[in-house]
Amino acid sequence: GLHHVACSLDAATRPTYEQVRLHSDWETVARNLKELIRRRNESGRPNPTLSLSFVLMRHNLHEAADFIDLARDLGARAVNYHWLCWTVTPRASRSMILDLKDDHTAHAVCATLPEIARRAREQDIDLVLAPAANAVLKDRPDLYEAYDLADHSPRAEPLSLDQDLVLDHLPCVMPFTWFRITSPETACFCHESLPSYRYIPLRASASLLD
Repeated sequence: GLHHVACSLDAATRPTYEQVRLHSDWETVARNLKELIRRRNESGRPNPTLSLSFVLMRHNLHEAADFIDLARDLGARAVNYHWLCWTVTPRASRSMILDLKDDHTAHAVCATLPEIARRAREQDIDLVLAPAANAVLKDRPDLYEAYDLADHSPRAEPLSLDQDLVLDHLPCVMPFTWFRITSPETACFCHESLPSYRYIPLRASASLLD
């Protein structure tokens, strides 16, 4: 059965969510994620687990730490923080990118990351902060050291897969055990999908739980 669900929200409140996630509905997403966890718990099975993602940008930095509390409330086991660097999309413009050359912005980012780590420890939530911390390391190594960001985001070793596991006739090495919502209308069934499996249309009027 389904092993894991990953959902990128990029916000901890409805106003911010509907600003950065165009044509999506906060209440619907939150309700569906809670229902997913409720049904899992009711079944007595450990899976699917839920992880949430948050892309740091100017529009949402102020609630990046609160996202950990939201993850707890929704029943997520892990939270991943990413750095906005790709804006070739209708919902993201260059004005949303955090400019670490600006001292006020850089200090705000660097103060936020340890607070995220503190809340994650308190809530016992698995955390990935490395993409954000590495952005600071690249552009502001002085602040990376000053805020001890290495203590909160140790670099992970790259995952190495046994090549014998790769099955060329299937979409990935673990077909249909990993589900990613790629947009309000599409999804893919694995992290390393072949292009033909990456954007599978969803029925917009139906629940993803059905």
